[in-house]
This record gives sequence, C-alpha cells and structure tokens, in this order.
Amino acid sequence: MSNKKPQTIYTDQATALLKSVPNIFQGVFHGLCSWHMSENAKKNLGTRANSSFFDELTILISNVEDESDFDYNWDRMMKNCFDGRPISDWTWLVQTHRNRMHWSSAWVKSHFTAGLKTTQLSESFNAFLRGFLQPDHSLVQFFSHFNVMVQRMRDNHAELDFKAANTRTRNNYPNSQLMRSVVKKYTPASFAFIHRQYDLSFKYYYEEDTSKGSELNKFFKVFTIEKVDDPDEVDDHNDDDAHNDNGGAANSDEFQEIIPSFEELDRLDERVVTVDIRSKSFSCTCRMFENRGFLCRHVFKILEFLGGSVQYHCLKTIPAQYILKRWTRDVRPSVDKLKSSITVGTEDTTQAQRYQQICAVTVQLSTRVCEDEEASKIFLDGVIEAGKKAEELLFSKGIGTNPSSVTPSKSSKAIVVVGEPSSGKSTAPKFKERPNPIKSKKRLKSDYEKARERQKLIMERKKQKREDEEALKKKSAVGEMQEQQ
Repeated sequence: MSNKKPQTIYTDQATALLKSVPNIFQGVFHGLCSWHMSENAKKNLGTRANSSFFDELTILISNVEDESDFDYNWDRMMKNCFDGRPISDWTWLVQTHRNRMHWSSAWVKSHFTAGLKTTQLSESFNAFLRGFLQPDHSLVQFFSHFNVMVQRMRDNHAELDFKAANTRTRNNYPNSQLMRSVVKKYTPASFAFIHRQYDLSFKYYYEEDTSKGSELNKFFKVFTIEKVDDPDEVDDHNDDDAHNDNGGAANSDEFQEIIPSFEELDRLDERVVTVDIRSKSFSCTCRMFENRGFLCRHVFKILEFLGGSVQYHCLKTIPAQYILKRWTRDVRPSVDKLKSSITVGTEDTTQAQRYQQICAVTVQLSTRVCEDEEASKIFLDGVIEAGKKAEELLFSKGIGTNPSSVTPSKSSKAIVVVGEPSSGKSTAPKFKERPNPIKSKKRLKSDYEKARERQKLIMERKKQKREDEEALKKKSAVGEMQEQQ
C-alpha cells in the first residue's frame, strides 16, 4: 500500500476487534458494519427486533447530525420499541450504545469512508474467490485456478478502464463552467454522482450571514423548502430536472425570484457553508466531502453564486483540492511515477525482488499501451532494444546467452524471442525434479468454465426439446388435415 496506513477500517461487532484495532492501527477510524449490527440485533433482541426497531436504527446510523440529536433519537427508540424500559435490561443495547461513535453518522461523517457502511467489499471479494478456489484443491490445482482468477480480475479492471476512457459522459449542463471543468476528469460513475448533487442544488436557497463574515471569509445558510432525496440514493434516482438542458445558473436565479422571502416557510436540510476566498476552501456542516470525497449540493449552490460574480471569477471551476484522484480517469500511475518508485539492481535487492519489480512495471505498462496499436509497437521495439543491451551486459559478465540471439521472431510480430537456452553453466537455483502428479496434458478447467459448459449443455437440450415438440406438433397437424380430407 505504498507505506500508507488506511484511513478507515470496517469490521463486525466483535468485542476483541474493538479492543485490538485501536492498538494496532493507531490514528485509523474503526467503523462497525451496519449489516452485522442488524444480524446481531436479531440474535440478541428476539421479537423486539421488528421493522419498527430497524427503522429507528437506520435513523441512528445514517440520519443524525450530532450527539444531542443522537441522544434524542435513541431515547425515542427506547420509548417506542422497548416500552421505556431501562437500557440495562439488554446487554447488547448497552454495548451498542457504548460503541456509538463507531457506527452512528453523528461521529462517522467526520471520517473518510468513501460512502461505505458495511464490509461488503470484503464479503464480495470472498465470494469471488469461492467461485474459483475450493478447500479440496491440491497445490497444483490451487495455483492453476488462482492464475485464472487473477487474470479474470485483470480483465475486468481493463474492461472498466476501457469503458471509462472511451465513454462519453452525459452532461445536461453544457453552459455551466463548473460541470465542464470536471466532465472529462471524473470517471462516468463519479461524474454521475457530482451531476446529481449539482441537479439538487437548484432546489436550494441561500442567505449570507454578514454579521460573521468578511470580504475574504464568508458564511452562508443554505436550505430548501421541499423534501429532497437522500444523496445515497443518487445512483438509482433519475430526477426530471436532470433531463432539462437549462444552462445551470440562470435557473437558480429565476427560481429564487418566485419566492423572495422564506420567513413564513419551514426550512429543511439547513446547512452552514463557510468560504475562504484566498485558499478557495469550502466547509459544509453536512461533511459530505470529508466523508465521501465529493462536494455536496450546498457547496455547489454557493459556488454557482460566487462564480457568477466578476469579483470571484477564480471560483468559476471546482478547486483542484476537491477533486480526489481516486475518482478520476487518470488514477493509474504514470510511467514516470513507476520509474521513480522502482529501485532495480541495488545491492540490497535479491533476484526474486528484482523479478517482482520488473514484472510489476511491465504488466502495468502492457495493460496501458495495448489500447493503441502504434503505442504497442513503440513499446515492443523499446523492450526488444532494452533486452539486447541487457543481454550484452550479461554476456560480458559471463552470465546468460549470446546477444546475437536476441531477435524478434519472424513468424509472428506478437512473439518476441529474448534469448535461447545457454550451453554454459546456469546461475539459476537447482530444484529437485518431481514427477508431474497430473498425467493429462489438458489445462485444468475452473469452476466458472465448468458451469458455463453445463449451462451451454442445458440450453442445447432445451433447444432440442423445443424443436422436437414443434416437429411433433407439425406432424400431428398434418395427420389431422389428412383425416379431414
């Protein structure tokens, strides 16, 4: 992990983990999986863990703002679901309340979690592993299936990279400089989230608090007068406003003129946005950027307002510090970064370490350059030239092969012959020859391939069955017509 400790760790609700994680990962936020909490509630509370209880628990996990808000909602849950009985009657509730800073949004939203609330990433990866690996595999079978699994993962990642690089992201606000500045930077999925937040900003209003702010430090109250969908539902929600090509900022100004005063209306989702003009920094009390790494609708509302002023023209685009590289298209390391992070050939590295370092660089570069034919040719030519120089150096030291044998294969451009076996003494480690436990020369098939073959066989049988039934129906119809004649 490039010598970087994680920012957040999610685990289940085990007492041992709650004690050990802070000691091992100091300074790392330890979150509790909400799914495991629900399962533990069913085991420990019995019939009390009904739909009403889970509704109250969801509010405590996701929709409380601070500690006082948490205490109010917790007391309401105890009154509605447990008849006001003391918390000491349920040991699990006592432990859950004691560890509230590990799972409630009142504390979690101040830590970066990338929007995660469960250990789903770990569980889904385990399920992916089980699709290829079985406990009864031999060592040979394990490595064979493991290689297939790794290749499948790399293929999936390469496919996603290809789609992200070649997909034209839909932008319903071509006249908005805020959206134009990031439409080609974010991946399609990340831009969809930002686009949704920008959509929702048109349903909000703002008031500047001149009593606190100054010319370079401003305070705004941002609020709405109608119910707005939760940001977690952004992926599945399609709002009608998103399909209107309305140019962004002009809409918000027209909408504000309809209702000039909000004194008699209920303010919903009211937040305070703080702006530092000199450093181009924004802070919102919803803490979305701190928690998920994306700017929220409240900040977009203020950005749109300030960017429209000549005095604050520097805020026409999203500041660079609020575009996290993890959500962008160029998240993969560049060639220069790879070269600077590799130390091949030092005295402290072993042959195995040098091999791993060289493989890491070549695999990443190969994955990148194979997208273009011309880039692939340049890369292959460079590898062949570097291989010749390396072979000459090895030959001068008495290691390896004749440099004249380092030539590309004439039969195929896709195959490069780096060298032939040397008749000299090899410096590679000797291993005891063992008989091959697998007599068949055929490649072992993974469970995925076997399942596909079974599925194909079933589909062929169903197709054959349908054809036989149709032929039988035609034959019976012909027989009935002959009888009628």
